[in-house]
Amino acid sequence: MIKVNQLKSLLLESQTEIEGLNKNLLLLDDSELTNFLKDLKISENCVLIGIMPQFVPKGTEDSIRFISQLQFMILKKSADKDFKNQDEYLQMFADTQDLMGLFVAKLFGEKMEDLCSGTAEYIEESLSIYPVWRKAQCNGWALEIDLLS
Repeated sequence: MIKVNQLKSLLLESQTEIEGLNKNLLLLDDSELTNFLKDLKISENCVLIGIMPQFVPKGTEDSIRFISQLQFMILKKSADKDFKNQDEYLQMFADTQDLMGLFVAKLFGEKMEDLCSGTAEYIEESLSIYPVWRKAQCNGWALEIDLLS
């Protein structure tokens, strides 16, 4: 089971290592997102957000493991009026997609022992990356993946 402090460290390290990420947040769930994003300054674009995972037990009483359902977002604050045309709008998604690609590479490069105390492995078929738009005046990408530990 991934620990809260380990998740916070992952977000901070990612912000430090990936040029273009200017802020990171760890939120309890995505209902908090609007409150934090409304105060986001344009100078803080792009923001890496981690959502506190849900833990699903798996196994038997003698051998229990947990699936940590992880969710991350890379968002950039912008208003529709900031885009002169559709190409500029799509370019913002292209730029944040590049940052998401770097984050995915970092995520899969992490030692599982560093993310969870003990052995852990990603459930690769659970990986999902999808666009996020007009969420509290922000656009970008979200990533979901399960971690078995």
